[in-house]
Amino acid sequence: MKRKTKEIVALLLSLAILAGGCWYISRMFMPDRTFYGAGWSMYREEKRDSVDVMFVGSSFVYCDVIPGKLYADTGRTSYVVSAPVCTVATSYYYIREALRTQSPEQIFLEVSSIFFDEYSQYADVAVGYMPWGVNRLGAIFASAAPESRFGLLFPPYSYHQRWQEMELPAFFKRGDETPDPWAGYMYLKEAKPMERGQAEPVELESISFEKNCRYLQKIVELCKDRSISLVCFMSPSCRPYGEAELELIREQLGDAGLRDFNEDAEEIGLDLTTDFYDERHLNFSGAMKFSAFLAEEYGESWQSLPRRDFDGELWSARADKILDPDEGDV
Repeated sequence: MKRKTKEIVALLLSLAILAGGCWYISRMFMPDRTFYGAGWSMYREEKRDSVDVMFVGSSFVYCDVIPGKLYADTGRTSYVVSAPVCTVATSYYYIREALRTQSPEQIFLEVSSIFFDEYSQYADVAVGYMPWGVNRLGAIFASAAPESRFGLLFPPYSYHQRWQEMELPAFFKRGDETPDPWAGYMYLKEAKPMERGQAEPVELESISFEKNCRYLQKIVELCKDRSISLVCFMSPSCRPYGEAELELIREQLGDAGLRDFNEDAEEIGLDLTTDFYDERHLNFSGAMKFSAFLAEEYGESWQSLPRRDFDGELWSARADKILDPDEGDV
């Protein structure tokens, strides 16, 4: 009996060592991630329970919302938790993972993703940089195509050739293990003149609309269970969805409601010649205007939120960064 017990213990210990080794190798072989969303290593450098408001979604969030500007105007902290082509299912697991270290009073969810395909073509990034755990596993099977899952479960399979370009320090410290100077925002300076139009009608048969709606409801319920105020919104765009698509979203959200900021484009002050990076994303100039509008509309209600213990020096640097965005990191 004792021998059998020792064998079981030895087997479990071996499996633990193997799993730990695989985790460490996977972590080191993944390229640093400091831009265009999915910056989980940087997110986890935030002081625990220091974020008042969280913004979640796809590039329509990380290109359009500047936490440093919101802090400068309201004195309240926020963070953008997002990824390229972040599906509704990915957003659900992102929120679950984000809530492991933060307890925001309010979450803003960009809901254009309800019309995304079931599987993101950027799943290797969106899911691949998530910390290991049940949320990552859930996201792998909900957001990644079957042929992509093995590489996400065992990253060295996808990144094994990187050993030739890696330098020794990478095996001890990742370059993205520092606080994000932009708190999740992606700085885009270039301006492209645009014309306002309307997005193509959505063919619901070509996407997994029912699955997206199920995960949207899971997000609504999760926020309700955690007593988190949820704001579902559409970011400003030169190609906004039509009324038929917006009505579909409103039907799904019910009492939660939809805030379409395309209705406020004139009040926000967006200029089609200077404020857009492309037809669906704001550049820095446009993001500053949109963030200022958010601060004006929601800033007063944020003042009633409980005060948190946060890194004042870091947030002051983030507020200063918007004054000279081309100047180094925080």
